[in-house]
Amino acid sequence: MRYPKGSIIITEEGDVPLLRHVRNCRFVSQPQLFHLLQHDAGFMNVVAHAWRLKRLLRGGYIRILNGHRHRRSAIYSIAPLGLLELESYGDYCLSLNSETRHMPHPLQVHHCLELNDIRLALIRSSLLVSWRSEVEIASDNLFHGTYVKNYDAVVAVRIGQESRIFALEYERTRKDARRYALIRSKFENEINAPCIVYLASSFRIARLLALHLTPSTKPVAIALAHSFREQLLGTEAITNVPNRVVSLSAFLASAPRLPSPRSAVLDYDNDREHILSTLGDLADGGEPWNA
Repeated sequence: MRYPKGSIIITEEGDVPLLRHVRNCRFVSQPQLFHLLQHDAGFMNVVAHAWRLKRLLRGGYIRILNGHRHRRSAIYSIAPLGLLELESYGDYCLSLNSETRHMPHPLQVHHCLELNDIRLALIRSSLLVSWRSEVEIASDNLFHGTYVKNYDAVVAVRIGQESRIFALEYERTRKDARRYALIRSKFENEINAPCIVYLASSFRIARLLALHLTPSTKPVAIALAHSFREQLLGTEAITNVPNRVVSLSAFLASAPRLPSPRSAVLDYDNDREHILSTLGDLADGGEPWNA
């Protein structure tokens, strides 16, 4: 079958996975997108990937973020036409669809790119079982109220012969105390995520998280994002249940067996002091908790 010259025919096996990744990432660089497609959609050589990307850009299905680069690469985001095309294949997302008035804002770009790097680090290590993005989680919450918060991701990783699920938050900048108080109160009512892992952009942010999000009856671990990218589940994290430093793999392995919010009883003042003291000791001791 011949198509008119210059026309773009969207294919379900090639173009739809690419459009879906761009939408779910909000912002993604070309190398990040290529590696995500390799993992989820099978092998695609660089030439074929570049050709497909170029034609989707030319057709207005995706956009280049002008004035921004990531490691010398262009950064892409979805366009309304790309969302409409996904919807024509039955892939509708309530939180980001063809009728959405506000497309992803450039202020989100660094946050999104860092999350992509975190995801790819898990993929390269063969630890990742599944990754549900904030775009998908927000859509779930609008439909069903699945989670108490629009987490940055809900992740399943492989630990030994088992998989463990956790809600992931990447904290790049600080929030005010009232917002953290609201978040902590929400965690107490979370029943669909066994535990929460916070990856902080710096030690100062990590200490702020420990100050405002602990103690909590919900298992929470706080680690440094740069350490996680290098050490993954071997990364040391400060945890609230129990109040000590453990590897993320140990935290995730124990989280499902921790007390439920209704049965746990904490001494809030003493627990907070213990956690902050431990953070201080880690900072003085060097990696990975160096300021």
